[in-house]
Amino acid sequence: CRFDGCDRAFTQLGNLKTHERKHTGERPYKCPHPDCDKTFTQLGNLKTHERIHDEVKPFMCRLPGCGKTFSQLGNLKVRC
Repeated sequence: CRFDGCDRAFTQLGNLKTHERKHTGERPYKCPHPDCDKTFTQLGNLKTHERIHDEVKPFMCRLPGCGKTFSQLGNLKVRC
């Protein structure tokens, strides 16, 4: 990383650029949904966020009798 005080190193240029956004504050990926002003440093994070608007919930609890679904895997792990 080229920023003073940061000793992070990356073997791939894309990973370095993504990391450096933490220093610059750049958030180039904006949610396209109306009335949502969220922005993201990584395209994957935007895609995960968009599931909320699209009501896509691909992660289902497998506990007997539960049946809850979630848009993010982390929410499944926390709530079930």
